[in-house]
Amino acid sequence: MRPDRIPPGQSWQAGFVLAETLVALAISGAVLVGLYSLTNVVSRHARLAFGRVEASEADRRGLAALAREIEFAQRLRWAAPPEARPFVFFGSADSLLFAIDPPIGSPGAPSRLVQIKSVVTPDGGELLRAEAALPPSAHDIADLVPEPTRPLHRGPWRVRFAYIAAATAKTPEIAFEAWDLPDAMPVAVRLSLEDPETGLVTQSLRVALRMEAESGCAAPTKGFCSRSADREGDEGVSTAAIVNALQGRKP
Repeated sequence: MRPDRIPPGQSWQAGFVLAETLVALAISGAVLVGLYSLTNVVSRHARLAFGRVEASEADRRGLAALAREIEFAQRLRWAAPPEARPFVFFGSADSLLFAIDPPIGSPGAPSRLVQIKSVVTPDGGELLRAEAALPPSAHDIADLVPEPTRPLHRGPWRVRFAYIAAATAKTPEIAFEAWDLPDAMPVAVRLSLEDPETGLVTQSLRVALRMEAESGCAAPTKGFCSRSADREGDEGVSTAAIVNALQGRKP
């Protein structure tokens, strides 16, 4: 008998072991492919979540930077006859115009006009900032020489503005989507981050105007930084008159 001849039973067993090995390799390969796909999915979701967190943090920083500037809006007026001198302040849902003091260390420099515009982009929204010197002789924005517009902030959301009239003893604060009163300013501006597609607000920030937040600070006839509710001494413009003038514009 030849020594290398394999009995029939042993040949069948060898073939069965080979089939088992191939099946085990196939199963292991399928498991590895599944694990690889799962790892990719988890990694992709982790990157997306990290990107959203990073974008949200950037949005918060952008809102905070804008808020620091808005809160120092000044009660300056355009040059006009004493009986009709409107404040340098105008607001809509996507645009805000206000005056600020000249930069520190610039004695004799005029105040500055700042205009912030919120625009929708293919990726979300963007804030654009323009500035101009505001001499005391300026009657309106047409008398100013604007400086080049520059991007202020860009993100997946768009910024919306709302304007808050002061609360009284009988009424709460009321927010309006536009503010164009010539003889009054809001007590605060609300900044909201909004999804451009759905219109849902993701976060908001109330920015109190320092010259308006305290009646006593803004009006010499009041006590020192008082919190009087009626504001009748604030240049004769009451909260009731403001609400009546802006009625119908509440968002």
